[in-house]
Amino acid sequence: MIHIGFERDICTLSYSILATNKLIMYKKHLYLVMILTPLLFSCSGKEAGENADAAQPELIEPIYQISFNESKTFGSTDEHLFAMRGYISSISDKRDYVYIPDLSNVIHVFDETGRHIAEMGRRGRGPGEFNIMSALQITPDHLYVYESTSRRVITYSLSDFTPANTVILSNDSWKDLETVKNGFPGRHFHVTDEGRILIHINTFDGKNLNLETVEEEDLNRDNTIQFFWLNSNGQIISDKVFEQKRMRLFIKEQWGSKVLASFEFFGKPIHAVSPDGMIAAAQSTEFKITIYNPEGRVHKIIDLPFKKAPLKRETLIEDYANDFEVNQKAVREMDLPATYPALEKMIFDEKNQLWVAAIVDDLSVYEWFIFNLEGDLMAQFTWDRDKRIRDLNGGFMYALQKNEIGEWIIVRYEIELTEH
Repeated sequence: MIHIGFERDICTLSYSILATNKLIMYKKHLYLVMILTPLLFSCSGKEAGENADAAQPELIEPIYQISFNESKTFGSTDEHLFAMRGYISSISDKRDYVYIPDLSNVIHVFDETGRHIAEMGRRGRGPGEFNIMSALQITPDHLYVYESTSRRVITYSLSDFTPANTVILSNDSWKDLETVKNGFPGRHFHVTDEGRILIHINTFDGKNLNLETVEEEDLNRDNTIQFFWLNSNGQIISDKVFEQKRMRLFIKEQWGSKVLASFEFFGKPIHAVSPDGMIAAAQSTEFKITIYNPEGRVHKIIDLPFKKAPLKRETLIEDYANDFEVNQKAVREMDLPATYPALEKMIFDEKNQLWVAAIVDDLSVYEWFIFNLEGDLMAQFTWDRDKRIRDLNGGFMYALQKNEIGEWIIVRYEIELTEH
């Protein structure tokens, strides 16, 4: 199970709402920048805000050295030409089959040798059809696909690649829960090997929002995303498992209208779920990760103090050069945080090890840290941002990258660990 993240994903605010007859637009995600200096690894649960420079602790050495060997590529062939969706994950199963969505909402199936063997789905609103695919998840027997326009989770059998079930994520399922009764589900979900579905519900209610009169302080007061377990019929079967603070909202002007925007450099919630339901959650502004058990009880806290880099306005201006005009104007004029955040994404592998991507001084790479559930640092490595890690399974890492002619492909890397 992984949580799929992408630069243009709008995370917890995943839809546009109409308020006072003006279109409210949400800001896309932006790759962030920070300097990560690993000074101390601790599972004590102390606050990461403590002065990391007050002491000079011993550097923590990872248990293993890690390396990657390219073993296979998956993508368009002469017989099966398709344009890959760069912003949705591919995913693999326990047979090392790879499932890749394309721009026409077809999922292509490749066996472990790289041979194209099947297709699933098509564009449409019927059973097994999609208008917008937002995320893929997998269990030993089924592939789950989120169709975000109709808020459906469509399930396919991995034995014959045919539709098996459809789960509707409806407000009726949580209308009796006071804190989220007016909320809406996020675009991502997680499925355990047993088939339980973890969703997050955004408590933000924009139905009666008037951007001409509302204050930013009110927009950002007591708004969270809350997580619940569903059964295979889409019914909530748990109390709130945990919650996170959602991205901060700003009111900006564009073309004479007030619009909403959010900027990832102010921080975002990130989380990941393991195959057996363990949950890792963090705010990107800190290298502080809470590990929950499936019932929401704290299992471990990974707290890595670090010195964050100063945020440079000129860097943001360059990064936003091709963005919406309102966002270009905002990064030129708005008050900015003093530093960049720390974390970009987290992924669990099939061994319940947590892979954490930290944003470092070199903007072309991420620094990855691998922890076990007890917080031990298993391995650490630097990885090119242009090779986007999408899945971890069966001793392999799957990355989305471009080939020599600029086409998106999936590359499988064999993971090798050597003890120090």
